[in-house]
This record gives sequence, C-alpha cells and structure tokens, in this order.
Amino acid sequence: MPDCDHAAPITWEDAFAQEQAAVLGPGEDASRLEALCVSGGGIRSAAYCLGVLQALAQAGQLSRFHYLSTVSGGGYIGAWLQTLIGRVGVSGAERRLGGPEAAAPELRRLRRYTNWITPKVGALSLDTWTGVAIYLRNVLLNWLVYAPMFLLGALAAVFMRTVFYLLQDARLPGGHVLGGVLLAAATAGLLLAAAGGTHSIPSRRPRDNGEIDYLSERGALLTLLAPSLAWAFLVPPGIAPFWIWMHDGGLATRLALPALFMATCILGYVLAALMAPRPGPDQPAASYWPNLPAWCGASLAGAATIWAGLEIARRLSLDVSPELMAVAGPGWLLLSYAAMSAVHAGLRIAPPRLGPDENRDLGDLDSEWMARLTAQRLRAGVLWALFAFGALTLSRTLVFNATVYPAWVGVLVAGPLAAWVGKQAYTQVDALISGKPGLLKWELVLQVLSAVF
Repeated sequence: MPDCDHAAPITWEDAFAQEQAAVLGPGEDASRLEALCVSGGGIRSAAYCLGVLQALAQAGQLSRFHYLSTVSGGGYIGAWLQTLIGRVGVSGAERRLGGPEAAAPELRRLRRYTNWITPKVGALSLDTWTGVAIYLRNVLLNWLVYAPMFLLGALAAVFMRTVFYLLQDARLPGGHVLGGVLLAAATAGLLLAAAGGTHSIPSRRPRDNGEIDYLSERGALLTLLAPSLAWAFLVPPGIAPFWIWMHDGGLATRLALPALFMATCILGYVLAALMAPRPGPDQPAASYWPNLPAWCGASLAGAATIWAGLEIARRLSLDVSPELMAVAGPGWLLLSYAAMSAVHAGLRIAPPRLGPDENRDLGDLDSEWMARLTAQRLRAGVLWALFAFGALTLSRTLVFNATVYPAWVGVLVAGPLAAWVGKQAYTQVDALISGKPGLLKWELVLQVLSAVF
C-alpha cells in the first residue's frame, strides 16, 4: 500500500488493484476472489452458522475464501473464527472445527445457551418460570392500553342497538325530532359523497401538462369515504322512530328511504355537473350530462338494494330489529353503494382518451378508481358487521346459552393445540425442503385450528 502521507489521493480502481495484489498476488485474476457471508439472526444464527463452518472445515474449504462478511448474530461466530485463524492459522482452524478434537469451550458455551431466552428448559426451571412471568407482565401492560379501545368499539355497537330500541318504542322524549336530525345529517353525507364521487373520478380531474391530478388519499377519506360512512351509520338510528310505521305501513312508507337515497344521489350528480369548471387546457370536457341516464339507473339499483334490505327486515319480529339494524344496517347501506357503482360502470359512456397520441384509456382508469372506492366501503361495512355480531349476537349466545358451553372448551383448547401443531410442522426441515405431502396435511390442520380459535 502507498505511504499514507502521500498528498495525492488514489482512485477506487487503484485501491482495489492494490488490495487484489495483496490478497491474490500480482497479476492474478480478480474473478478468483471468494467471500464467505455469515447471516444474522441472533444467537441461533451463530449456532447455525457454526454448523456450516464445521462442514466447510471438514471438507477443507475454509482456505478458499479471501473475505469474511458478517452481520448481527453472524458476527458472533465470525469474530470467533477470525480470532481462531489469527491464533492457529487457517489449517489449525480447520482441524479445530472439523477434526476429532474436543470442541473449544466457547463453542460448548454457544451450543449450551442457544436457547438464550430460557437457557435451562423444563417445567421446574427458574428460567422457564421467569419467561412465563415476563410474558404475563407484558401481556397485561399491553392489554391495559388496547383493551379500552376494544371495549369502546363493543360499546359503539351496544349504543347503536340501544338507541334504536329506545327510539323505536318512543322511550326517548323528542325521538322523532332526533330521528329527523340524524336523517338530515345522513342525507347531507350522502349528498357530499355523491357529488364528490362524481367529480373525483380520473376522467373529470384537472390535469397538469397532460398528467391527471388525482384526488389525494386524505381528500378521498374526507370527501368520499367519511360522508359515505356517515350515511350508513346514521340512517339506522335515524329511521328508528319511524320504524314501526315503516314496518307495518304500506308500499309508500316502505319506499320512503329508497326514494330519499335515489333523489339525493341524483341531486349530488347534478350539483357536481353544474359546479364543474369549464373545459380548458388543464380541464377536459367532462361527460356529465351524457351520463346522467346511466347515473339515474345506477341510483335506482342502489335504491332497490336498500328496499330489498328493508323488506327482509320487515318480515322479522320487531324484537330483533334493534340488533339487526346495529349489526347489518350499516353494511347493507354500504352494499347499496356497491350495487350503484357496478351498474354505473356498466351503463356509463366511456370518456375519450387523453389525446390522439395517448394509449391510456380513461374508461379503465375510472372503472379501477370506482372499484377501489367501493372496496373501501365494503371493507368497512363487513368489518363492522363482523365486529358488531361478535359484540352483540355471538357474545350473548356464548354467555347466556348453556348448551354452547362445551364450545368454550374447544375454543380454548384450539389455541394451544394450534401452537403445538405449528411447532411440529415447521420444525420438519427435511419435509419442508423435499415437499413431502405430510407437511401439507399439518398445514391444513393448523389453518383449521387457527380458524376455530
């Protein structure tokens, strides 16, 4: 290597050439350079890599490597190997690692403490009981943070059911006024969602140098998703004071809510069309009015979905209406958006391409955009239905129905059994590598037990 006091810096190529000459000798081919890379993963990685080093030593292959690269846990065994080579040389290291000699004390210690969280295993081991105590402490501290949030979610479902029950039976003073206020707020949310969704599809967004200025994720949340959820979650308690009237009334009363949905959606579309900016360099001519008939047909499909849900609810007892509305009401109303979006995507007139030289089809962009918005709404509705069902229907059935008590035993046993099966299945390294069919059976059993739990 050159003198460090030399004023002129050297290039990377020069430095590499000098290193190559020092490692291989002058004029040797750099393609002969080989490196041994030892991966990370804590103390278990060090133990695993020890086995690899022993196999290389037994085959006399350690001397072929010119570089050693380690990371994290691999640094434990890599540093020890470098120290051993520095003391006894490569051949001596191969004898120590691959020969019949007794393992070095540090290697015995490494193997002994591979299970580093609980080095001494066994039911009565102090390490085992310390691990149990640490686990219980951490679980308790975590649940002190998360359990109140889960309980708040459960109370939201209970609150919606209770409000519907009280308003349905006129047990709250001014129930009709409260219901009217909730319906007005829900309608405002639906109007905003309809107008925002009409204006925000890609083919109607402004453009900057030919590129579409898509609605931001935050903007979509505030102007599209949140108003849709407001409509879905405010309508069930909003119609509660009028539910008996809708439940036992004639066709006109049963069509009131679907008609409100359809009229509001059409009004939102018209408002978006009227407020749309004039066509210009950054704003193409948007096809609002040619697609108005398609939007009306789509609104009719959404209204029909709502009407079908109300007809199903009418055929059930008034006693189950509060819980039914709390569990399935929001999801069904969000399903009406999905029906509306599907029909609109099928009936609408596809917009023109971005330009004569462009291959991007705005119709496909619009369809994909509407599908993703629909997916967000459906996801919210399904997750709420599952959570409310667990908080209301399922919990009551499991707690107050003695005939299902044996199911508790199965549920509680399924969790630990799934953990045991997973450990048995995924420690079969040979089966995993060879792809034996037995491992697939274990995986199926594991999935079933996890679902039961």
